[in-house]
Order: sequence, then structure tokens, then C-alpha cells
Amino acid sequence: MRTTGRRLPTIDPDDDTDMHSHESLDHLRPSLRPSPNRSVRPLLGLGAAALTATALVTGLASWSSPVGGPLDRAAAVASQDDKKKEFDDLYDAAKGDVEKLWELYDWCEAYGMQKYHKRVLNAILREDEENRKAHELLGHEYYDGKWWDDPDELAEYRIEKEREEAEAKGWVQYKGRWVDPADIPFLERGLVKDDEGNWVDPEVQKKLAEGWVRQDLEWIPPAEVENVEKGLWKCGEKWLSLEDANTYHSQLGREWRIPYDEGFVIRTTLPRATADTIAEDLRRAARDVERFFGRRAHDVHLLLVDSQDVYNEFAGGLSGSMGTDATGWSSVRGAYFADANWVAREQTYDPIGVGLWDLGSEHGASFGRHYSRYAYGIAAAESFDSSPEARERIAKSGVNDGTLNAFYREKKLPPVLRFGFASYVDRYFVETTSRDPHWARRWSVQNLTAQGGLEPLTRVLAMELTPRLDDEAAATQAGKVLNQAGLVVSFILDADCAPVKEAHAAFKAAMLSGDAKAVERTSKALIDAVRENEGALRRWAESA
Repeated sequence: MRTTGRRLPTIDPDDDTDMHSHESLDHLRPSLRPSPNRSVRPLLGLGAAALTATALVTGLASWSSPVGGPLDRAAAVASQDDKKKEFDDLYDAAKGDVEKLWELYDWCEAYGMQKYHKRVLNAILREDEENRKAHELLGHEYYDGKWWDDPDELAEYRIEKEREEAEAKGWVQYKGRWVDPADIPFLERGLVKDDEGNWVDPEVQKKLAEGWVRQDLEWIPPAEVENVEKGLWKCGEKWLSLEDANTYHSQLGREWRIPYDEGFVIRTTLPRATADTIAEDLRRAARDVERFFGRRAHDVHLLLVDSQDVYNEFAGGLSGSMGTDATGWSSVRGAYFADANWVAREQTYDPIGVGLWDLGSEHGASFGRHYSRYAYGIAAAESFDSSPEARERIAKSGVNDGTLNAFYREKKLPPVLRFGFASYVDRYFVETTSRDPHWARRWSVQNLTAQGGLEPLTRVLAMELTPRLDDEAAATQAGKVLNQAGLVVSFILDADCAPVKEAHAAFKAAMLSGDAKAVERTSKALIDAVRENEGALRRWAESA
């Protein structure tokens, strides 16, 4: 990278010194100001002859020739010649003296000789290289400790310097500018930093300033804010108590939609207090998102339903309506990604993680904890790999085989990492608050052992997007592969295998950069690293 700008001019091409002797400008300063009652006063001892000649020509022109006639033109030429001669004399006298050169600059301004401004300013800079006023009048720009007179060269230098500084800080390119990778999730959501450095939504700030209050995802106008202060909940057009609001939201289609600070939204037919309890657990799961993907997830939506019947209806469809599960994973686990969720009444595409928390089952809460975690994990993975182009197609054409195939073709994460992360959050998480932090991994590996032991790693790493569900045995086998995909992610995150950790670090860096090709490349490299260390993975499983 160059470290110096273009060198400023050091010679004056018009410096044609003649044999005239010159006197100081000091005693002539009054003549550097125009008088409203006279023509240009001759300077530097040009004498009365020049003035008489000029006045004579001018007088004759005004008496005997119409405007624009030959005498007018002759007078104009004579006047310009006189001014040029006078400027040359003044310039020669002022050279080397910054103060006199500034006086000459003012004289040029007063007598319409602006075409000599640049010459005078360059002469000033030869005597005072850092003279700010002269640089600014010449249109130069001060940057990085020096003045630049070439805009193109400055632009090139600035780009290179900003690149070096940004890369030294670990910043990346985002939509044509350098940013901290940690800022990208906020920028993607349209947030900006306020004066105190906090990320805010400009529209949210505007509404708050106007007196609106947000209750969950709904904005309450100032006239109705008193209802919120009374502890009531807006349900349709009515304001209800919490108990009545729980009843209102217990039906699918008008479920609770509760946003939480960690960037996820729980939609649920469960009582609100139950949703808050689940959210506490998902806050811990959110840390695993950052551990695996290298960045936090935002706008993660999951739907938790309160009965097996509602779960089956939402997944498979009811009364001729289209189901929401195009791949069949809802039959393998009590949670899945609703990739075919087209909301007919709104004509919108709403893919979402779905989990079962069966209030009518004795063990509904125990299993519900795992299912809600899986729903969160699969929705978080989707937030990083959301197939935006295919989503646009679906928004225009709806959900069909063509648009769903395009949706999955656009994915950058291979299934073993996508489903494997959800399975890790579900079955292999480390619970630091427990007396046995690794109980979940131990339980999951015991399940694998009871089902005949680990599957060949190659089969798991190449797991397919759509499970085979020909019969109960096939569904059980698909569940086993899903379980073992979670073990693979557990090995990546928790086993401390050096080659795998190195590949994982590169994967996280690619995820931070947002470079789709880098994500694909590092995903493959990470899977290859796991394959090459299969022995270490099996020992990791046996240590559970």
C-alpha cells in the first residue's frame, strides 16, 4: 500500500520573470480595493500615460460607437492587457511573501482576475506547504496526515487503508462496507445504533416516543395503554385477564406469540406461565447456537402445541387442508421443521420449528422439554440458512413440489449439521446446573446402544433430507440416525479433538462472514475432519 500522496506542484509554469524592478506592495495596499467612482487605478508606477490611454479609448467608445462596436472590443482588449500586465508586476513583487500573496489573491478577486487564483495559491503553498486555507481553496482534501490534490488517488488510498485497518480488526465486508461480524445480525434486522451505542429499531423508537406500548408483538395505541397498566391482555378486540387470555390463546390460529430478549419468539397454545418456563431453558440453548455457529440467532420462531391431536393435525393437515411437514420428520420425533406451512388466510409462507408439549400426558413436560429444544434448534439453524431466493418464489407461487425442491436446493448446510445441531440441543446438551452435566449425552448414547449400537459413521454423515418411513422399523432407524447426528455435533463441540476443533473454527468464521461458498466449503471440511477421526468419536461415545 502506498503511504504518500501525489506530490503537490512545486514550480510555476507561468513564472516568466522580466527585467522590471519592483517596489514593495505595502504602500500600495489601498489600491488593491476597487473604488466605485473610478476605473482601475494603475499600480506599481505604471504612470499616468497608461491611465490616459485607457480613459481616452474608453471615452471615445462611449461617445462614438454603439455597444459591442469595434471601439468597445478594442477597449476591452486593452483593459485586459493592462490588468494582465499589472498582475504580472504585482505577482513578481509578492513572490516569496505569503502575506503579500494573500493581498494579491484579494486583488484578483476584486478586479475580476479569478483565473489567476490557482497560480497565487500555488505560490503560497511553495512558501507554506501546510497552509490550510490555500489547500481548501484549491479543493485539496486533508486525510491521514497529508493534503491530497488528486481525488482519484485519494479514493484509491482511502479504500486500501480502510481495508487494512478493517482486516486488522477482524472486520468483514457487508453490503459494501466494513463491519464488525458481531454487528451483522443486527444490521440484517434493520437496526441502527443510537447515541449510546445500543442497537435500536428506528420505527420502534418512533412509536415509543409517540406514547405507544408494545404488548408481545402487538403495538397498543396511547389511548389504550391504561389497559396494559391494569394487567389486561389484548385478545382480538377485547381486553381480558390473564386467565381468560390463556383460554383465548389455547386454540391454534390465535395462539400466544411471545417475544423474548434472546431473539426467539414462542408461539403456543400452552398457558403463558408454561411458555415463560420453557423460555428459561431455551435461553441456555441459545448459548449453544453461538458455540456451534459462531454467532447469535435472531427472529427464531417456534410453535409449541399442547396435545398430540393438535400436533398431528398441524403436521398432517385436517379436513382437506394441506399439512405443514413435507419431509416426514414429524413422525420420527415429537418435533420437526414445518417447511410447508402456507397460511392460507394470510397468503403467506411461515416455515417454523414445531414441538409437542402434551398437557394431557403424564410425561408430557419431560418429553416436552426435549421437543421444545429440538424445535428451537432446527428453527435456529434455519435462521442462518433460510433459502431467501426460494422463499421469494414461494411467496409468489405458493408451496408446491417445485418451490420446496428449490427451497432445499438452496441450503448451504448439509443435513447432518442442520439436523445434527437440532438433535444436539435436544439430546446432547451440557447442563451445567445439574449434578451430572452430561446426563443427556449418557441417556442418548444408551438409547443408541439399546438399538444395536452406533451406525457406520459414513451413513450418518451422508444422512438424507427425507427419512424413510415405510414401516415402524424404518421410522425407528431414521430416529437412530437423527440421534447419532446429534452425537456428531456433540463430538465437534465438546470432545476437544484438535483437528476437528480447527475445522470447526474455520466453519464458524465462514458463518460470521456470510460468504455462502465459504460456508459450503468449510462445512465439507468439518465433516471430513469428523470422518477422519471416527476412532476418537467412538471413544467419545463410549466415555458417556
